[in-house]
Amino acid sequence: MVILRPQGGFSGEVYLGLAGETGGPPPAFVSGGGVVVRVQAPYTVADLFLRLAQEAPPGTYALQVKALAGGLVRYAPFTLEVVSP
Repeated sequence: MVILRPQGGFSGEVYLGLAGETGGPPPAFVSGGGVVVRVQAPYTVADLFLRLAQEAPPGTYALQVKALAGGLVRYAPFTLEVVSP
């Protein structure tokens, strides 16, 4: 779940994607994002789904949600923990 607030230029439609720790692409075994959300006051809640490949190695990974609105780009860090079945 991602919470978006219409502040700092973020309003209207915002694209949510997935990025790696430094803003580049995420690890090859994880994908997701590609969601467009319409932000409304006071805030909007959006679901952001991730997909893991079966061969995803167990571990803890620092990732980011990437938000794009007009010419603005913002990142919000999160941690993904992959455990063995």
